[in-house]
Amino acid sequence: MINQDKSIIKAEEMVLNMGPQHPSTHGVLRLKIHTDGEVSLGPTIVDPNRIFSKGGATKALKKFKPFWDPSKLELLLAELNDYRNKFLFNLFPSEGGVLIALHNNFRGYNVNNELENSQLYSLKKEQNPRDFIICTDLRDYKKLNKGPYNVVLQNVIEEKNNGSLSWAALENGVRYINIEVRLGWLSQQRKMLKYVEDVLRR
Repeated sequence: MINQDKSIIKAEEMVLNMGPQHPSTHGVLRLKIHTDGEVSLGPTIVDPNRIFSKGGATKALKKFKPFWDPSKLELLLAELNDYRNKFLFNLFPSEGGVLIALHNNFRGYNVNNELENSQLYSLKKEQNPRDFIICTDLRDYKKLNKGPYNVVLQNVIEEKNNGSLSWAALENGVRYINIEVRLGWLSQQRKMLKYVEDVLRR
């Protein structure tokens, strides 16, 4: 995930540390997010892009561990909520800026999974449905949908959202663009990012 500044894509794994780093904070929540799928959180694993709301985090925590002690689950959710807010504060750009996220998808996830939660969409027959762009700002959508890529607009807050970063950005009034590309297709990711950057600079 990057703020729109310079185009920097590398093939190496990225790691985001969410939580305190000082040794004196031993015992409190620390989440290490890798780019290769689910990550460890407490006694289970979660999809790191489903923890940006309490509802989404609850569902994500129960996906691989359906039976929880209610008090332990609430404690973990409370800790996660505290550090989520701090993480987002440092991640979100200043007013007027745009946050661009780069996601690699697998397991069949594609643009058709997002149509039900989208207000507008522009699908291109020649494009793979697994390669698409999610926008939360109507102005960005109107610019990007004229190009060669699949684009959807999600600018209405869903009460029961899936906890993804796009919904957190929308709730906080942050312009957000998510570039979704098939896992391993780095060249396609570069092309789509360059397209987004070029369009937004016009």
